[in-house]
Amino acid sequence: MNSDQLQKNRSFPKMRSPVIAQSRRFRLVLVVFLCAWHSWMAWGSETPSPAPDTTVIAEGQEGFRVTQKDVQDLIDFFTTHTMFQTNEKEYRRYTVQTFLFAREAERLGLVATQETLPQEPIPKQLALAEIYLAHRLQNLQLEPEAIQSYYRAFPERFLKDSGAEKWRSSPQPILTEDDLLPLEQVASQIDAFFRGQMKRTVEGAAFQELMVHYQVVMK
Repeated sequence: MNSDQLQKNRSFPKMRSPVIAQSRRFRLVLVVFLCAWHSWMAWGSETPSPAPDTTVIAEGQEGFRVTQKDVQDLIDFFTTHTMFQTNEKEYRRYTVQTFLFAREAERLGLVATQETLPQEPIPKQLALAEIYLAHRLQNLQLEPEAIQSYYRAFPERFLKDSGAEKWRSSPQPILTEDDLLPLEQVASQIDAFFRGQMKRTVEGAAFQELMVHYQVVMK
């Protein structure tokens, strides 16, 4: 076998095309990029939300405590379910008041005779607070003279049909006892009216009383 034939039978390594090599490098880089992007997106989706603000904004005896989270929960409830809006300071005060009233309702056992309370924390606190305030209003002592005075001062609000006819037909009607509903029949109505008018006063007094009782300090 001559040298030419030996030369032809020798196998030489094939040279890769530059285009093919570049294409393979591009695919490798693309795969690495996609893997990194997928990992980043997965990490981002699993990032936990910020923890609630548990800063204490009011604290007192017997473990009484209200946090900024409680205030925010109350704001979120009012924003979602009511038209009530106020400033941050008033929201804080109202949250402390609500939690104080709710605690007293439970301490006094006022819940035993009530219907089932809501299970969500804020609606439950609000329901308990209303129960306590109703209890304070119910125990408010009204003098019988106050009810009688109101009855005499505004007779037009307690007219029978005959008295109502006089009131409509005469510019200066003269009303007698017979024109009025009996005081015994409307006393409870007058009583409820007085209690409704005094609700804000009673509410404020009860709040201050409990602030002192639990020695609450607002921060």
